[in-house]
Amino acid sequence: MEFLARNVAEAVEPPHPEHTNMAALAPDDIPTFLAAIEKTHYHTLFYTALFTGMRLGELLGLCWCAVDLDINNICNPDAPQAIQWIVCDKATEEL
Repeated sequence: MEFLARNVAEAVEPPHPEHTNMAALAPDDIPTFLAAIEKTHYHTLFYTALFTGMRLGELLGLCWCAVDLDINNICNPDAPQAIQWIVCDKATEEL
């Protein structure tokens, strides 16, 4: 077994990720957004993302066994922690 005389990784500068600012919807823009997506095939996906904060991979990986429509609950059994989201219906959205 041979050893290197020096650490060759010290000769280069590591890459630095670019910082990008995240844009979020203002609360006043939510009704406009919901009206715009109402007639699309992706309405349920966007609605769930908006009111749960789930990421795209979590949304696309959902299966029906994780959704309980009786109590408006979505859980992610594959998450490292027991993560649950409560999806409000229109009668309780104002709370």
